[in-house]
Amino acid sequence: ESINLQTAALAIFRLHYRDSHPSCIGTMTDLASTLSRNGDVAQAEDLFCQGIDARKSICESSPDDPYNFVNLGGACCNFGNFLKKRRNGKSAAIDAFSDAIVALKAADKIKPTAVAKRYLVNAFWSRSEVLADMGRFDEALEDSDAAIRLATTNGRRDAAILYKAMVLAKQAKSRPAIKLVQDVLQRTDDSDMYFVAAEIAGIGLTTSVVQEGAATNREELSKLAIDWLEQAHARGYFQIEYRVGDFQ
Repeated sequence: ESINLQTAALAIFRLHYRDSHPSCIGTMTDLASTLSRNGDVAQAEDLFCQGIDARKSICESSPDDPYNFVNLGGACCNFGNFLKKRRNGKSAAIDAFSDAIVALKAADKIKPTAVAKRYLVNAFWSRSEVLADMGRFDEALEDSDAAIRLATTNGRRDAAILYKAMVLAKQAKSRPAIKLVQDVLQRTDDSDMYFVAAEIAGIGLTTSVVQEGAATNREELSKLAIDWLEQAHARGYFQIEYRVGDFQ
């Protein structure tokens, strides 16, 4: 039944695609994501690309509407998130996030909106994550700082700071990373942030092994990771009990 629904949705999209039907294009990310989860990666990528092309056509035909560019930026972000999970997909993911940043900056130039700024923060910290995974740490830190500057709420800013801490941890700079994390945790009671904090400490444990000369106190990192996991659980985060042993 699920495959039949996908086939029907795909047929509807292709029927309307020639007219760039907005309501149909809006379903493309969900359909592409579903196809990807079901293992049809090639068709999912094709649908992502078709949807983005349609969004670009709408921007060209109506260049004064900021939400057209917001929608394009969002579509590019979703495509980047899809690509970064694929083998050898990181370079293409960086390109997708870069396209998202261009579109969202265009939207903000036409008319500043909260949604454009929110998506722009997402695009910067997502590109930062991929750049860090590729070892391009200076560029990753620049994107992290851009996300921090653009964040319009304390919660979003703290999340962006944690992304920067994650980049530093991947660079085997655990001490400044942990300092940023501790500063954030003093201001929040959010269980998700405590869980991310534990992940950052865990990354520090890994890089202290693989990075030669990393000045890291592994015992300290292990204790912090376990403590922050327990704090996340105490604040309502679930699905973590089985991970505590990873840091011991």
